[in-house]
Amino acid sequence: MPKLMPIQTYSKRLAIAASSECIMNATVLEWMPVYFSAWMNPTLISFPPSLERIEKGEICYLGPNGEISSDKVVLCKDLPFDMVGSVGSWYLSPGRHLLEFPLLSIIFGILVAKILPKLKKVSHYSSQSFPVPLRPPNAMRQLILLIFALQSRFKLLGYRGKILSMLLPCNFIWFLAMILSFYPNLDTTTSNTIIQLWLNFLILPIAALAQPDFSDTVLFGEKEFFYFHHTLLLVIPLYFLFSKKVTTLQRPIFVTNVQWVLLSGSLFGLMYVTVVTPVSIASGLNLNYMLHPPPGFPFEGQNYRLWSIASIWSMVAMTRFCLVIIETCFTQNIGKRSKKKLP
Repeated sequence: MPKLMPIQTYSKRLAIAASSECIMNATVLEWMPVYFSAWMNPTLISFPPSLERIEKGEICYLGPNGEISSDKVVLCKDLPFDMVGSVGSWYLSPGRHLLEFPLLSIIFGILVAKILPKLKKVSHYSSQSFPVPLRPPNAMRQLILLIFALQSRFKLLGYRGKILSMLLPCNFIWFLAMILSFYPNLDTTTSNTIIQLWLNFLILPIAALAQPDFSDTVLFGEKEFFYFHHTLLLVIPLYFLFSKKVTTLQRPIFVTNVQWVLLSGSLFGLMYVTVVTPVSIASGLNLNYMLHPPPGFPFEGQNYRLWSIASIWSMVAMTRFCLVIIETCFTQNIGKRSKKKLP
């Protein structure tokens, strides 16, 4: 793990930098990370807390102004058990955050602005047979509402700030499901776009089910609900695909599917770099591992988020490729059955 500046020195350096003499001598690049960390959240520690050393009095948060005195800090053992795994840190240096935030936000924003209008045209042409919004059946809409309500309830009843975990990818998809189900002015193009994005992110609930994380599922029925709602995240978009209300075979097939992959990856990056990362820093919670990588993550160091982004894009591309093959085989099979029924 890289050696970072101890967070307790940030507040001291900020006080020093406040003097005119230091400001005149310090470069902007040296001063800005210090100000940024002290302004955004001086309570974050400089590295993730070790779960093995929690009972030995390890610090999870510094004092309100970065103090390290025993009467100011928050020990991990004093936090709710299900919160400890979500404690944030300055694993990524403040300078690195200041570099990645504008750079990646601009790149992802440009890609979204370039690709989305093109896919809207494709969606419009491919949805002419469905002039009304592509909403789920009524029973499925009621189930979506129930899942969203239960998920919100579990988060609200958890530790302080747990409601912010609704911003995690699989949880956030339920916001899209609510828009798809109940937004009154939904048009066909927008509903098709939501479902296409949902299809591309099928790898997320698959990964969650393959390696479930129960570190913060402590309430009655929460583990069972975890399996139930992630399974529905697979079932609902596949219903739209196999009922032929949406398709991955929009022409030109290769170009259109590459655009859907680029759009999905860019929107994901824009959401979690531009929106969720500042929320994570301000709240002190490691939402979607935006502040430090999960235990056992193969890529450590200051570039771990870049590797994560590359992994997400590759998994989205793999998912889209598999869906194209599945729909092609399904369509051909339906066509053969129809021919056999002809006299």
